Amino acid sequence: MTFGSHPAQAAFDALRAVFPVAFRIAGRRIADYVQLYRSMHPLDDAAPYGEAFPDLLEIMQSEDLPFLADLARLEWLVYRARRAAQAPVLDAAALHAIPAQDFERTRLELHPSCGLLHTDYGISDMWARYRPEDDTGEVKMETDGMQTFMLVHRPQTKVIVSVIDEGEYAFLEALANGQTLGAAFERAHKARPDFLPALALRNAAARGVISAIGA
Repeated sequence: MTFGSHPAQAAFDALRAVFPVAFRIAGRRIADYVQLYRSMHPLDDAAPYGEAFPDLLEIMQSEDLPFLADLARLEWLVYRARRAAQAPVLDAAALHAIPAQDFERTRLELHPSCGLLHTDYGISDMWARYRPEDDTGEVKMETDGMQTFMLVHRPQTKVIVSVIDEGEYAFLEALANGQTLGAAFERAHKARPDFLPALALRNAAARGVISAIGA
């Protein structure tokens, strides 16, 4: 479908740049979704465009593409990660140096590029299969199953999409919400009883997802 006006075409192109896989999978119906989205969210060059587009796709959910909204959410996180500011990352030594007695008053700041997504669909493989060939993102598959917990981040120059377990997801989500390290450990234990705090800190350092230690 070709849009007749420049603003409409600009909105279509802007959304397609952010959600290329969702556009490809949705096919011709995507044009209707774009028109509806543009009617509610006019294109503004001063801000990234498309943050609420996945929510619209969820409202317009079709029986044959129930995963489309979550796929778009993943693409938005990848887009955000690419645009995120540079920030330092803490190594394992810095994280393991935090005294246990300080866990209840210590907060860890996630890298600005970090994003988390919990989905009931196996969208990571789909995104990896259909993304544009010039995409430089890296996909790390670490668990199987339809219910998927995902971490998107860019510790250096390349965006990384990792499938993680529910314990690590709960841990990072708690940190992202400003909870203390102790509270994050507790939440992770509830999500996954075999969660190991020391391993979680080591993984966080290896992934480069922690930028600072706060109070």
